[in-house]
Amino acid sequence: MTNMVSYPFNSIRRPDGSYDRAITAEMERKFNKLRYTNGVFLQPSNGLQVIKHDGTTIKVNAGGCHIEGALGYLEEPEDINLTRPNFQKARYDLVVARFDSSKQVRNVDIKIIEGEEIAVNPIVPENTVPVTPDLIKTKNKYDLLLAKVLVYSTGESPATEELDIFIADIRVEKVAPAIPDIVDTEDLYLQYQASLEKYLKTVEDAIDDTLYGELSVRIDELKLQLDAKFDFLKEKTTNNRKKIQNLNLVWADINNPHEPFFDFVSAPNNSVTIPFNGLMVVQCNRASSSGNSKQHVVFHDMTSDVRVAQQYTEDGITSLCVFPVIADHTYKLIHYTNTVSTECRLYPFDLKK
Repeated sequence: MTNMVSYPFNSIRRPDGSYDRAITAEMERKFNKLRYTNGVFLQPSNGLQVIKHDGTTIKVNAGGCHIEGALGYLEEPEDINLTRPNFQKARYDLVVARFDSSKQVRNVDIKIIEGEEIAVNPIVPENTVPVTPDLIKTKNKYDLLLAKVLVYSTGESPATEELDIFIADIRVEKVAPAIPDIVDTEDLYLQYQASLEKYLKTVEDAIDDTLYGELSVRIDELKLQLDAKFDFLKEKTTNNRKKIQNLNLVWADINNPHEPFFDFVSAPNNSVTIPFNGLMVVQCNRASSSGNSKQHVVFHDMTSDVRVAQQYTEDGITSLCVFPVIADHTYKLIHYTNTVSTECRLYPFDLKK
């Protein structure tokens, strides 16, 4: 059985002078990479922040970082003088924390990666966009970007040259403790997916045996009820159409002279109480004129206090209006222009079957 590499444990010196629990620096870095991602530690909050100091000088604040398993800490703020650019030129410099495991270095240090110079924008130097140099990311050497700084020279002549810098981009990546930068969740996803499919299959089987069957029966019952309701409405509509067609048989009876069923004009206060429900047809006659071309006639349900019908009558024209009446309700005829007498009679309107 193969033993795991583990630490920290006290080592015992072997006869040959070696120690049985000793680990190498590379093993230590492997453990750190399991605990941290590459970046700057959260405390202090401005750790390893790059700020403009004076002229072409920048300042890197104190702070610590983790790079590829190695830990680095800058105890005091550090001032760095950037290389003077050529006249009316500009370039990007990258400020990085560099991990270097080579035998000659074996350290984490602050480094400057200088870019290639281009002509500066004479109007707005900060808008100059040189080519950004590349970071080093290899097994033995790895750069953690802290900031990208624009260094530029302006002036009409070398005698009036002005040097300045512009912090174009700050890329301080913070360490994420105990969280690897890449989490492979494929196996976990497949496991959950299989469990979910099994659960859904169980639910589906249960529904087939119980709820699905009950719902199917209920749906069939509702369908029968809807079909029956549809047949009823269809028959009702057909009967109504027949009744409407038979109305024409009644209209002919209205013009035949016979005794009126109710006479509003002869009734006291032009009011009549109707003894039954039904449709009533009112025939209004205008035989002569007193100068008004129309006469406004209204029928009012006094019991419910609501207007049920109104009619405009013209000279020499017999007009009809139809309205429903309710048993035991009193209806009144109202002349709004009573300058001409009118003969208004009420007939029963009974649908023939």
